[in-house]
Amino acid sequence: NDLLIYGHDEFMTVVSFVIADDGVTIRKKKGSYASCPIGILPLRPGKRLWVIAGWQPEGNLKIRVEEALGKIDVGKYVPEDTMGNTLSMCLTGESSPDSTYMVVVPVKAKA
Repeated sequence: NDLLIYGHDEFMTVVSFVIADDGVTIRKKKGSYASCPIGILPLRPGKRLWVIAGWQPEGNLKIRVEEALGKIDVGKYVPEDTMGNTLSMCLTGESSPDSTYMVVVPVKAKA
């Protein structure tokens, strides 16, 4: 199924994945930004995977992504026959000890 998550003028859209015990209901923390579950899937006996979409401030994410892209030697990871094409690159990191993020960005491969 296709799902459209509307963007926001001032915030970035974030999709979170949370593993919780069956019977546990994930609730929005009071005072936190808008979010809602877009899917709850059985994961294994006694566990469910919650998929939650919401908005939050961008913070310094653009700066961190630009710094990470500047450190990548594209030629080391990208086959030569794809140079000049627009590719998707996945960057990961930690925003706090308990929170890992993944950002997919379009990049044009240059030699």
